[in-house]
Amino acid sequence: MHVDASRPIAPADQDAIRKRNDEPSPPASHDPNPKPRVPLLALRSITRTYRLPGSEPVPVLRGVELHVGAGEFLALMGPSGSGKTTLLQIIGCLDRPDGGSYHFSGDEVSALSDDALSRIRGARIGFVFQFFNLIPQMGVIDNVALPLLYLGISSSERRRRAIHALERVGLGHRLGHRPTQLSGGEQQRCAIARALVAEPPLLVGDEPTGNLDSKTGAQIMELLHELHRGGLTIVLVTHDAEVGSQAQRLVKMRDGRIDGTAE
Repeated sequence: MHVDASRPIAPADQDAIRKRNDEPSPPASHDPNPKPRVPLLALRSITRTYRLPGSEPVPVLRGVELHVGAGEFLALMGPSGSGKTTLLQIIGCLDRPDGGSYHFSGDEVSALSDDALSRIRGARIGFVFQFFNLIPQMGVIDNVALPLLYLGISSSERRRRAIHALERVGLGHRLGHRPTQLSGGEQQRCAIARALVAEPPLLVGDEPTGNLDSKTGAQIMELLHELHRGGLTIVLVTHDAEVGSQAQRLVKMRDGRIDGTAE
C-alpha cells in the first residue's frame, strides 16, 4: 500500500494511533522453558544413564524438557557433572537418550539408525569445539570443504563453498594457509567456517571460546552474534558467565535437570 507522506493524518487515524501508543506492552514471559512458535528442537523427558562394566549406573540426564526455536541463540551452563555436555551431544545427534523423545524440525530422531543420524549431522548440524579439531596437514580450504566430501558434492563445488564460508568469517585473506599458520582466533574462525559450509540450520558449540584469550573470545562471540542475526540457530555450552549472558536465552543445569532459564 502506497502512503502519501505529504497528506495530513486524519483525526480518526490520529485517535487510533494515540490509542495504540497508550496501550501497555504485553508482559514479558517468565516461563522457564517457553514453547517457541517455530520449534526447531523439542526434547521431552530426556534421560541418559552411563553404564560401565563392573560399576554402578550413573544417571546423567533426568527428565530434561527443552524447546529451542528456529533462529534462537541459547547457552547451556552448569557445574561439571551437571549434564550439559551430554545434553549438547544428544542435541547434536552424537548420542542417543535412553528415554524420552527428541524432535528435530518435527522429526523424531532419538531412535534413528547410526547412518540416519550421520546424515543429519552432515547436512543439518554444524559443530564448533574448544580445540578447533582442524587437520594440520591440510590447507584451510580443504579443512572447511571436508564435510561436503561426505555429502557427495563435486570437488569444484566443495572448493567454491569453502572459499565462500571462509570469506564469510573474515578469512578470505588466509586461503593459502594451513591451520598451524593461523592464530588461535583464526583457527576458530576456520572451524566455524567448516561448521557453516553445508549451510545447516543449527550450530552447536562446546566451549567455543574456552581456548582463547578474552579479546579473541569476544571477537568470536561477535561473529556468532552476526551469524545469529542472519537467522542461524545456535546452542552452545560454556563455563563462562560472561559468554552465557550474551545468549538470547541462558539455560542453567544442575544434577541432570534444567535448573532455570534467564531471558
